[in-house]
Amino acid sequence: MVTLLNEYFREMVDVVFEYSGTLDKFIGDALMATWGGIRPASPEENARNAVLAALAMKERLAAINARRKELGVAPWSAGIGISLGPAVFGNIGSQQRMDMTVIGDTVNLASRIEGLTRIYGCDILVDERIANKANVCPVP
Repeated sequence: MVTLLNEYFREMVDVVFEYSGTLDKFIGDALMATWGGIRPASPEENARNAVLAALAMKERLAAINARRKELGVAPWSAGIGISLGPAVFGNIGSQQRMDMTVIGDTVNLASRIEGLTRIYGCDILVDERIANKANVCPVP
């Protein structure tokens, strides 16, 4: 499992950086990334980069799974949830350990959206604001 996760994270983190994202943290078998804040750009550019990163992640995962198939290992699946909105960036924790992170309703919504990928049987789900700003799926 550790080898699988390290291979997966190596590929996905490369994609995050390739599309001007910031790696926030690893959460078990998931990763959290942000656009904006540390690397400010327009909301449209951040939305577009987040969506392009998600699409590139899907391609990278397909390549990982092709290699796994050659080895007779079961494929890995992943869901991606993307939300656009305000978040609080800060050093969160205790005296024993602090971590820089983002928190807020936007972060929570992205997590909930990611959870819906399993229910709807899809790889990537975005909120309405991302769809409108990224111009990937305009909502009337």
